[in-house]
Amino acid sequence: MNLLVGWNERTDPLVWQPRETVSERALALGLECNVVAASEYRGTGYSQATMRGANFISADSWQEKFEAARTIANSKRQSLTYLYIPELDKYGHQSGWSSSGWAAMLEELDSALRSFCEKIPKDTGVVITADHGMIETAKPRQLVLDDCYEKSGSVQFVGGDTRVNYVYLDNIGAVDQVAADLEPLSYAFDTVKTEDAIAANWFGEVLQPARDRFPELMLLAKSDFTLYHSKYFKSRSFDMVAHHGSLSPAEIRVPLIRIGF
Repeated sequence: MNLLVGWNERTDPLVWQPRETVSERALALGLECNVVAASEYRGTGYSQATMRGANFISADSWQEKFEAARTIANSKRQSLTYLYIPELDKYGHQSGWSSSGWAAMLEELDSALRSFCEKIPKDTGVVITADHGMIETAKPRQLVLDDCYEKSGSVQFVGGDTRVNYVYLDNIGAVDQVAADLEPLSYAFDTVKTEDAIAANWFGEVLQPARDRFPELMLLAKSDFTLYHSKYFKSRSFDMVAHHGSLSPAEIRVPLIRIGF
């Protein structure tokens, strides 16, 4: 399942994400809550899971998005508005964050943000952040793990991402054997039992419905390696330059810039 676009009749967002959202908390406090994002995200399962209750405002270009957010800010109504800019992420995956094109796009976005902040009321607070960083890799650092996964005969499915594989087993008792099969490649990734990660509080409180969807093992890529199973990973993932999902500083360190408060 792709969390952005893979929702269907079997994946009810209220079941998959039952926690109170930020937008629901804002509404309970009497604030107006808005999401400004591309029209393709309107009504999606992901939007319902993460920002349900918010007023969705479709805006596809940066200019349209900042204009919509500026209109809300200038209305003087007490509100919380989430504005989503995905283009840097998409360009980074395709060409890498060290590419001149990515740097040029960052400069363009920085200029647009500066202009936006100059044109909103002084009592409006702005928080600029991201959900992850990226690490660049190369073809020789791609590891296709089909043989290792199939060795035990217990691997039912491999999900997750190229920097963190989620390994689902049809025989929970085979966890140690599968981990042992993967040990020769430990220079490229750490194999973590999900029960150990939960015990270490990696995810905070885990409700049982969510626990039931967890894999038995997680493979966290080291250095600049990327990890694949050719059956479960789309071919375009082999062409990406930059990736995320593991625990390197480049992937987990994100900016948090506050303006106006």
